[in-house]
Amino acid sequence: MEESLDAIDKYAAMMVELMQIVYPSIEFTVPFDMRCINCSFRITKGSKFNARMVEDEDFFGIVRNRVELKCTRCEGAIHITQTYSLKDNARTKTSIEKGAIQIPKDEL
Repeated sequence: MEESLDAIDKYAAMMVELMQIVYPSIEFTVPFDMRCINCSFRITKGSKFNARMVEDEDFFGIVRNRVELKCTRCEGAIHITQTYSLKDNARTKTSIEKGAIQIPKDEL
């Protein structure tokens, strides 16, 4: 009985340690105009947000960053992915995963 309680305590300690993972906070500048899906608030190009770097992957020299920011009006989550190559050090693609839609240039 005591062995099973020790195993449960170890598992609980491990879960608490995993829950304390803190993602780094960054200052993120929006590279295009977008509209929040929840409240239809327009976020303009060049707006600065305090965002969280949720994930950072490196796959054969191609880096993929996921950034999570919140709408300033409704606090809805917006997830943006940036993919770029380390070889030419130029950002190749920035896209919205969820929470907003990109406004086309001809709609401005």
